[in-house]
Amino acid sequence: MAFELRANRKVAKALKSLDTKLKEKIKQLFLILKANPTPVKRYDVVKIRGLENTYRIRVQKIRIIYSVEWEKHVVEILKVTKRKESTYKRL
Repeated sequence: MAFELRANRKVAKALKSLDTKLKEKIKQLFLILKANPTPVKRYDVVKIRGLENTYRIRVQKIRIIYSVEWEKHVVEILKVTKRKESTYKRL
């Protein structure tokens, strides 16, 4: 069963600021996340310590942080940002 993908306005705004090639890679990744929320073998997926069902994927210099609600079949994109000190704060 496919997962529903949710994202807020901040994620949409962050995606708009990226260059076209990177944006396309991330859109393809979102399609993969709908089918398999933890594509560990294909992408650099790491579970974030201290947060339940929250993961990060690295795409070049960009970090995509998302959570998975397994029972409801929902993947929620929390952040799309360049790696910096504040990337993992306020999740």
